Amino acid sequence: MPRFTKYERLLFLLFILILPVSNPWVRGDGVGYYAFARSMMIEHRLDFTKDWRAANTSFRMGRMDLEGKGTE
Repeated sequence: MPRFTKYERLLFLLFILILPVSNPWVRGDGVGYYAFARSMMIEHRLDFTKDWRAANTSFRMGRMDLEGKGTE
């Protein structure tokens, strides 16, 4: 059984403590960038409505109205 050094244990503890505050969501411009790829590769069209509806609120505010329709 391998023995861990105090630095390895400290790094592991730091990793465990940071894990709850990390956020795996794609936010902001990431939604816009990935919407192009996902829409073309999966849906085979350039309609981003579905992606924008699923985006976080701060991204949707300038692009969708309260009914979920795009603003022009």
